[in-house]
Amino acid sequence: MCRAITGALVAMVALVLVACSSDGGIVVNVNFDHLSGLEKNDPVLFENNVAGHVRSVQYHSDGTYTAQVVIDEGFVAAATEYAQFQVIDDPEHQGHKGIQIRLTQQGGAPLADGAAVTGIPAEDDLASRISRELDAGMDILKEKMEQFGRDIQSFPESQEYQDLKKALDDLATELGRKEKETRERLKKEWLPKLQQELDALRKRLREDGHEEQMVPLDKEMDRIRKI
Repeated sequence: MCRAITGALVAMVALVLVACSSDGGIVVNVNFDHLSGLEKNDPVLFENNVAGHVRSVQYHSDGTYTAQVVIDEGFVAAATEYAQFQVIDDPEHQGHKGIQIRLTQQGGAPLADGAAVTGIPAEDDLASRISRELDAGMDILKEKMEQFGRDIQSFPESQEYQDLKKALDDLATELGRKEKETRERLKKEWLPKLQQELDALRKRLREDGHEEQMVPLDKEMDRIRKI
């Protein structure tokens, strides 16, 4: 009997603690691939206002992290399906991090208390990740070009060609979501490298009389430059 009562009390206290800690707000579990220096009690910001705080940070065995954040009652309306949660430098405390809530559009269904979302790492981490992925993509592109050799009649129908076209499309979409400063930096650092590899591919196609096969790829590159 005592054990049952104790268990019930523990559960009740846990519920009270959750209710008190959220103060009428909600809790959102934000999942990150990289921690980016985020710590417990770091602020959650919305439009330069403190909208909550990081309650805890949990490491998982697969190398990912979950930051449990409390969004205060007055800012719950900012937590919708269109909300992005990104790690940023805390503007008020040098050397510390925070989470910024950014709405990609107005409206949308509100997040439920306890909802899980995918967060965006800090800008430096994001740039590094994209750089690593582009480096790997360049290596794959060079390898595939060598494999093509002189036999490129079926190049437009190949999986490699379709993968490359999709990768350019994904890059354009991803850049469109980033802040202007990060977008311009990535374009400045990586577009020349990407263009160099595409020019090498163009040369091979021109030598075989199939330069027109570059048209869809050129269109994707133009789209990226205009973002």
